[in-house]
Amino acid sequence: MNPYLTRLGIRPEVQEFFAPFYIEDVQGNLLFDYGDAVEHYGFAFHRIPVSENCWLAGNLDFNLVSRVFICSSAMEAVALYHFKYAVYPQTGRILFLSLGCQPNPAQFRWIAEVLPGRDFRLAFGDTLPDKAGELITAAALAKLPLKVSFNQNLVNIEFRLKLYKMPLAAFSLLGFEKLSGYRFGVSALRPRNSDSYFSQLKSAAFNH
Repeated sequence: MNPYLTRLGIRPEVQEFFAPFYIEDVQGNLLFDYGDAVEHYGFAFHRIPVSENCWLAGNLDFNLVSRVFICSSAMEAVALYHFKYAVYPQTGRILFLSLGCQPNPAQFRWIAEVLPGRDFRLAFGDTLPDKAGELITAAALAKLPLKVSFNQNLVNIEFRLKLYKMPLAAFSLLGFEKLSGYRFGVSALRPRNSDSYFSQLKSAAFNH
């Protein structure tokens, strides 16, 4: 049991699940290895890397994996599973995957090659970069190029040879699906009344 995760209220079963997939530094802070970069979490900081690889947790025999949770950080994955453990208790069939703070084509190529046809669930936060990453990831899973840029109070989205414009306040995966009429066929998970599962976890832990 990790004292930081225990202080955050992470249930023991979830701590046991993730224990093989991080190490601790000399201060006890958590290090999640992406291969070419490291996500670093302590109570005073949370550094999420840019990486061409993915951090992975779960069954690494990919032939046995049926459901893949794609997250914006390893800590988001931990928080998500804390809240959803009762829904997904069969740990031998699931894989958690973090793209870090900037999803990129190298990661998407790896997913397409190694995990084709899986049931993907997305768990990104509610910031603008997170929303952009979620939409770009959904399009990549559908093997469709998509580009997002921001211009003052508008979001510009280039998709299927068309340019779509959305107000910042309306920007989301679901909002773009409604605007474009295209359904990506992937579920996006987000808690109620919180920007992310990790934010919800911290709020519950530190506001008692």
